[in-house]
Amino acid sequence: MPEQYIKPLQEKAKAIGLWLLDVPQEYGGAGLDLMSRCVIMEEVARTVAIPFRYAPIFGPEVRPVLFHCNEEQKPALSSSGDSRRKRICFAQTEPDAGSDPSGMKTARGARRRSLHH
Repeated sequence: MPEQYIKPLQEKAKAIGLWLLDVPQEYGGAGLDLMSRCVIMEEVARTVAIPFRYAPIFGPEVRPVLFHCNEEQKPALSSSGDSRRKRICFAQTEPDAGSDPSGMKTARGARRRSLHH
């Protein structure tokens, strides 16, 4: 979505408390529970104007990193500042599985599978 359209929508989302939906309030997010987020995303899915899987009007995806970084790093991911500069990426690869998490094999997982068979 072009910046000229997304910025006004982001400002509206912030104004009505829908910025960073699942990020805790102490870090500038809405801190919404799963049910609330599901209702919002269900409504978003009713339009073709906003991508369902990635709805940038609600802010950047900071959740995975925020929940695993230390306390010193967390303020850097808050909603203050320019959100256009915040980009987070997750990538994974596994021999013989590529990026398919269901095909990943770990020593712990192998032991667990052997216990169930």
